[in-house]
Amino acid sequence: MSEIFYKASGNGDFLRAIFIAQQECPSLPVVNSGVKSSEFVKKHNIPCEKNEYVCFFPRLLEDNELKALSRQGLYLEKIEF
Repeated sequence: MSEIFYKASGNGDFLRAIFIAQQECPSLPVVNSGVKSSEFVKKHNIPCEKNEYVCFFPRLLEDNELKALSRQGLYLEKIEF
């Protein structure tokens, strides 16, 4: 199964926001990683600002899961390669 990549932006603690959103929305899968200045980001030429990260999930997120994240101040945009 392929992973789905998102650019995440927001204020505050990235992992804490995901953890709290998972409590609110148990269907939200565990994030596989959050990367910023890794080789992956450089290789794919993905610009990341100070408050942005690239993260990937095991599947496409549903609207209610994205809304749970946005209520925690974390906004995700799917990245297409």
